[in-house]
Amino acid sequence: MEHALTPHETSLSGAAGLASDWHASLLFVSGSRRDDIRALLSLSEEIHRLSARTHEPAVRQQQLDWWRAEFAQLFGGTPSHPAVKAIQPLVARCSLPNELFTEMLDGLQMEMQVPRFPDFKTLQLYCYRVSGSLHALISEVSTYRERATLKFAHELGIAIRLSEIIENLGHDVRQGRLLLPVEELQAFGVAARELLACEESKNVLRLIEFNLARAETRLRAALALLPSEDRGTQRFGRTLASIHLATLAEIRRDGGRVLSHRLTLTPLRKWWIAVRTGWQA
Repeated sequence: MEHALTPHETSLSGAAGLASDWHASLLFVSGSRRDDIRALLSLSEEIHRLSARTHEPAVRQQQLDWWRAEFAQLFGGTPSHPAVKAIQPLVARCSLPNELFTEMLDGLQMEMQVPRFPDFKTLQLYCYRVSGSLHALISEVSTYRERATLKFAHELGIAIRLSEIIENLGHDVRQGRLLLPVEELQAFGVAARELLACEESKNVLRLIEFNLARAETRLRAALALLPSEDRGTQRFGRTLASIHLATLAEIRRDGGRVLSHRLTLTPLRKWWIAVRTGWQA
């Protein structure tokens, strides 16, 4: 059985659930490559704590500016944060581009400056910046033969973030954070206050189903872009996509009730997905 978390449990375990997905996706990645990916994930986790630590715009902007200065040191000096120090040798060895790191910060800047994304185009840009850039970095350290694999990584990152947004919708709205586009709420006849109050009306459930279907479609489309020559080295991304596809399917079976609880796969189910993905390489 899958485990449904109550609102209180969700607030305590949101980051842990994400880390668990990452952990399962790394299970069958080879040693040195696993360490490199883990270093990038740790850095991403540190950066995204900007959204969790404070809702004060001035404080968040100050923290964001500090990270920009820290990334400048990463590429031309001596960084001070342990997570940044840990990836400095990796940046040099794999020639990782500076712009992919700054894209992650630009995504958080968007979230700070735009309280509600007006349309899907804006949401998609945000998803690319906060997640597509991370998965592009992961594809670089994982190595690839075909340039098309970078397109896979960009699209995968967008699809992963779209999946996370709908999976974590209840947790986010309880924090006053609503990332679904204004135009889509209007199209489904849903007021923002309904979501913020966790009301599961017929129109709200239709909106959730729409987002479930879109996330599934984007995940499958991203996987279809991966050249067969690089399926083995891109095992982390393939496994993570499979975990999200399974989670979205369970949410649908549960009636799309993401506002009342967060549904997460059991560790054993995630392990089995990782094993199956490895066999399919």
